[in-house]
Amino acid sequence: MSEPLPPIAPLNVLLVDDDADHRWLTRDVLHQLDRPCRVHEAATGEEAMTMLLRAADGEQAHPDVIFLDVDMPGMDGLALMEQIKAHPTLRNIEVVFVTGIELTEEQTQAIRRGGAHSLVFKTRDIPAMTQALRQPLEEFFPAAAAGKKNEVTDAS
Repeated sequence: MSEPLPPIAPLNVLLVDDDADHRWLTRDVLHQLDRPCRVHEAATGEEAMTMLLRAADGEQAHPDVIFLDVDMPGMDGLALMEQIKAHPTLRNIEVVFVTGIELTEEQTQAIRRGGAHSLVFKTRDIPAMTQALRQPLEEFFPAAAAGKKNEVTDAS
């Protein structure tokens, strides 16, 4: 008889978006993953950076992936990513930009140069948004996105 597989470690996700509806949609997509998730949320870049610095200091777990809105009041996503990638203990966190606005070529280039893994365009089409959010997770964590439901722990 084979021994049971050890439990899969939870995926730590940080959602950074000033749009509460989009944070809800992203959490809903995470419910579909075949891996437990700890979801932390921030509505501003400043709030996210505070959380990330606590993680860097060992006060909380590092996120495995950050879903980061481009256009937010205060510190926008580009400025936040610049700070993340400049920090020695945060720079290797996977960043997926999410936007509901049409980006300029300059913004698109800044996202690519800044080290984001991918760019997802927001839509109210739930199946399309689900696939768009699932795709980068399948690349980072293949076992996470098999499509089976699990418990999502909201840690915000």
